[in-house]
Amino acid sequence: KAAQEKKKRIRKPGEEEPKVSHPYIDKDGRVKHVKKLGEELPPPPLQGFVVGNVAKVLAGPHAELCGKIVGLDEDNARVILKMAINGQGPVCAKLKMEGC
Repeated sequence: KAAQEKKKRIRKPGEEEPKVSHPYIDKDGRVKHVKKLGEELPPPPLQGFVVGNVAKVLAGPHAELCGKIVGLDEDNARVILKMAINGQGPVCAKLKMEGC
């Protein structure tokens, strides 16, 4: 019975949780699981409505089309896209979009 019971490790103030290793993509585009000494991790890609990301229009005349975000209008909650198919630049509300 004593072997079945696990003692909980008591953490002291200031101790951090053990770091979990996640796969990452190196500068050559290959997936790595182990980082070598002195090797820097690339910053993670930004997600959401950020200039340069891709978004999909859900409603309106450009519904179901994807485009690259070229500008943001934070005051009116709108996104300016450059469409992948025809290169047009429609302005869409954030409520009618999702990230691809």
